[in-house]
Amino acid sequence: MNIFADKNKKTKDSTLHPGMKFIVNASFYVYLVILLYQLFLGRYRTYGAERRYNIRPFNTISRFIEHYDQVTFHSWVINLIGNVVVFMPFGFFLPILFRKINGLGKAFLISMLFSLCAEMIQFIFNVGWFDVDDILLNTAGAVLGFVLYKGLVGVKNRLIGEI
Repeated sequence: MNIFADKNKKTKDSTLHPGMKFIVNASFYVYLVILLYQLFLGRYRTYGAERRYNIRPFNTISRFIEHYDQVTFHSWVINLIGNVVVFMPFGFFLPILFRKINGLGKAFLISMLFSLCAEMIQFIFNVGWFDVDDILLNTAGAVLGFVLYKGLVGVKNRLIGEI
């Protein structure tokens, strides 16, 4: 579905009603504002501390799993599950808002680059620390969101085909 489709052009992607286009766009922008707030200003951000980073893949993830008994459940959920879930809408919205992002590879790359930029900004402005595991988890969440969207579209197309 392309929400930017020309109303007069009859294509498979131009099925969204103009009111629905507005809702989808507004939903994405609200999500993006909330995401950016959480990434840079949220309550779990650290400011002014020594800059820290992790560039070893799966280092933070494995420490949370191995030392689960030394970490609060809340911290475990925020770091492992939260980093996945918070990016699922990003992947879900990509193929709706940007028609050219129709394949998993493109969605993966855009999501990874967006997360990489966010981590770099956190490091540069010292509002958290750069963690490659966050990039992995965020990208996984976006890919799950993309796959969910594609799955729902497939189900919808099968149901419409049966009518």
